[in-house]
Amino acid sequence: MNPEFVNSEYVVLSNDLVKQIHASGIKVACWTVDNLESMRWALGLGVDSITSNQLDLLQSTIAEDSETWKSAQGPRTLAGDEILESRKVALELAEWVIGYMRDAERGEVSVKAHPADLVTEVDVAVERYVREVIAARLPGHTVVGEEMGGVAVPGAPCWYLDPVDGTTNYVNQIPWTAFSLALAVDRNPAVAVVADPWRGEIFEAVVGWGARLNGRKLSLASDGAPAEALLAGTVVATELAGHLPWPGMLELLDALGKRHSIMRIMGSATMTVVGIAAGRGAGAVIGGFSPIDHLAATLIVHEAGGVVLNSAGEMDMFPEQGGVLAARPEHSGELHELWIQARADAGE
Repeated sequence: MNPEFVNSEYVVLSNDLVKQIHASGIKVACWTVDNLESMRWALGLGVDSITSNQLDLLQSTIAEDSETWKSAQGPRTLAGDEILESRKVALELAEWVIGYMRDAERGEVSVKAHPADLVTEVDVAVERYVREVIAARLPGHTVVGEEMGGVAVPGAPCWYLDPVDGTTNYVNQIPWTAFSLALAVDRNPAVAVVADPWRGEIFEAVVGWGARLNGRKLSLASDGAPAEALLAGTVVATELAGHLPWPGMLELLDALGKRHSIMRIMGSATMTVVGIAAGRGAGAVIGGFSPIDHLAATLIVHEAGGVVLNSAGEMDMFPEQGGVLAARPEHSGELHELWIQARADAGE
């Protein structure tokens, strides 16, 4: 066939592989590289072409002194075949949860940190089953769960799991809970599923491949709406910090009210955030980010075309500290300004 290029997923490249391809008289292209460190690493390998969604960043990286590339670390992410298998396992678990939750008896209700922090036998049973499946199907992957804990291993695939997000709702027979499962390597999310057992809905996303709800592609494209739309007449969701308001929450409630936007607190942080991906509300603000509760949802919103920001206003699906905002693009600017002002008014 006499090809001009070998086009490879960048995570499987190595120095030896690039040299062997070049020795055959063929150029090396790679895809899809969207962060600075991985760009430097690929350029340091000597690739001839890089596919990226971040063209300005790629151009500035190419213009750097090539000595800068030599110290770049290799990618800590997953190859495509492992991502596909991970997605398959996650979807199977989400489908299983929907069937199990509808029929299961909640069993004994226990208290964890305080009387408002509840756990049921269903929470524990779901987490135990998920751990067993991941251990059998995805060797080398770790799990950090709401009920059984765990520790992420640097550079290794880790699943963040909340078997029943909204346990207080579940105990009180309010059908507004979610199963949340997200895969990441370090702070780089790769795969996410959120299942709503009561409506039979499964949200899913794979980084770079978009988001779906029950197989239907989700898109938060504005469809001709102005780039910035007023919050008046919209709904903005949040959740308590456990059983108490988070610093700035009441100030944000007041600020939204003055702009004729209504705040909702429904009792499941996962459902609160992931609903934005389906256009359910203008945005969501969470006072304190936890990957167990929020990572699956933030990845899904991002892949649906939403805006996900940390408290510094940076695009960040996995904030290292502080809270997180997920919003439709046309509302993200105004909502972020109100959030930051509310935190300042609360002394944060």
